[in-house]
Amino acid sequence: MRKETESQGEWRANLDEAREILSELRETLISSWLMIHSTNDKDERRIFGGDWGEAVREEIELTKGVIAPAKIELELPLTNIIQERRVKSKAGKISEEYGGTIEEGKEIARRHIRVTKKIQRRLGVDE
Repeated sequence: MRKETESQGEWRANLDEAREILSELRETLISSWLMIHSTNDKDERRIFGGDWGEAVREEIELTKGVIAPAKIELELPLTNIIQERRVKSKAGKISEEYGGTIEEGKEIARRHIRVTKKIQRRLGVDE
């Protein structure tokens, strides 16, 4: 087993922090998506749509700026199936908290996982 260098430790810490932020962003993505689709009030839809759009921008920025470079530096694969399952499960619970279904939350998470994977592939993260 090889020893982690100080630089690798910093990359791992950055990756862990980015994943925590992503978790918070997913809650915003799920709650705002559900709120957009549960109201007919145009002003409310605009507000929730703005929240959703900002969370998507932050998700993309975080993926490009921290997650993909850290995975490349640490030689981590694109996919961690256990982590994906955890994300989808938590997304289902978040959805329920905001009045949606478990499946709605999981579907929103699936879409965003696809987007982040696509970005990571373009930036050179190995399968």
